[in-house]
Amino acid sequence: MARFKWKAYEDLLTKLALEAIGEVLDDHPDESFYAASFHGFYAEEEGQIAVPLLGVNSHEAIDEGYSTWGPPDWYWDDVPFEDDELDELQAAMQEEACRADVDHWHKTHARFMEAMVKVSKSLTSKLKNKKQASKDFVVVVLDEESEDADELLRRCMSKAKYKKLFPSENDSENDPPLTDVGPAKPGWRPYLAELRAHEDEILQMGKTALPMLLYAMNLPSQRSDAAGMLGQLQIAVPAVIEALRKSAATGKDSHYRSAVSLAILGDFDFLFELSENSKTREIVKSGIAGLYYYRVNDCVSYLPLDYRPIERYFDNKCKPAIKDLWAGSRSIEPRDIEEALRGLESRHAEIRIHAAEVLSKSKALRRHSKKFLPALVEQLSDRSWEVRLRTLFAISDLGKLAKPYAKEIRKLKKDVKGSVRNAAALCLRF
Repeated sequence: MARFKWKAYEDLLTKLALEAIGEVLDDHPDESFYAASFHGFYAEEEGQIAVPLLGVNSHEAIDEGYSTWGPPDWYWDDVPFEDDELDELQAAMQEEACRADVDHWHKTHARFMEAMVKVSKSLTSKLKNKKQASKDFVVVVLDEESEDADELLRRCMSKAKYKKLFPSENDSENDPPLTDVGPAKPGWRPYLAELRAHEDEILQMGKTALPMLLYAMNLPSQRSDAAGMLGQLQIAVPAVIEALRKSAATGKDSHYRSAVSLAILGDFDFLFELSENSKTREIVKSGIAGLYYYRVNDCVSYLPLDYRPIERYFDNKCKPAIKDLWAGSRSIEPRDIEEALRGLESRHAEIRIHAAEVLSKSKALRRHSKKFLPALVEQLSDRSWEVRLRTLFAISDLGKLAKPYAKEIRKLKKDVKGSVRNAAALCLRF
């Protein structure tokens, strides 16, 4: 191990990541950042050990529908931080790892992961006092593919902070069971080890997969995926509804997919009852908003676009607010055009933006553009500058199809908002 200068590697990685994270925080002075993470690890035995990705997330991003502890689904999921010197050191580390037998490679890789933990703890110490950092700000190592993933996460912080930030994982042994379906069947074992890896196969099982998924609702490590698949199967039998309701009623962030599945299954009255309790309002937001994000594309049967649930959410003035509903939006089919057109006329700006997004991004709708392009162009006169801006982006996605409306687009080059003027200029580059 002496051949590689680990201290120099850790110091450089800390310096580069500190600058990158600090720049994100400084560029968003009004947001509250709670975490940064090294994630997306990749290594080949006796071969490559890659530099991981760097992610950053804020509480405001969570409010907009982004994941809490899933860095690939964070708003800032891949913050650039590498430079030539780091690339050279990484290559030197790989050379060190591969200079001997496979055991030596594993020892080097283990030392690499130790370095990542040390860097994370150092970054937490250096960043926690920044104005934009929340009280419990932490930098973590999240290697979901590793058998030691939880141990790596724990080592990035004190026991007290871990217990506070991940209560569901710490207290899982005290959680009452969500379902009572008896013991696991031997044939379930390979699936229960990692549901996500077998998702396609499980969904093809249909109703016969329900007992296994209901059993998995009692397993903290598999509960989120089990809850998601119970919604994707779209089988609203009492046992499924009961298990999802018990899960959502905890109000815990880690149970949010139960709320999404309840929304997919149409259990809105229950969700809106939960919205009356401050402890469960957040999870209701996740459930309702989930109907309009890309994950519903994975349902066994196509889920038609329907803005009534989100209208009910806004009309009831539920909290927290749903911002940037359009981010990561689902795709729609030609049968949904009428509902999307209705969305363009909604009194809620977020719905108008989302409707513009799905109309322009869904490839199946291109041949039907004559049905909705005039409505999109009409929305360029919207009272909300954010709607005008996002609609310009939507029209721009349609490329040459929007060329006949150049005159209407050109008017926005004189908009009161600079961002709208710039978007209009870009949109005119047919």
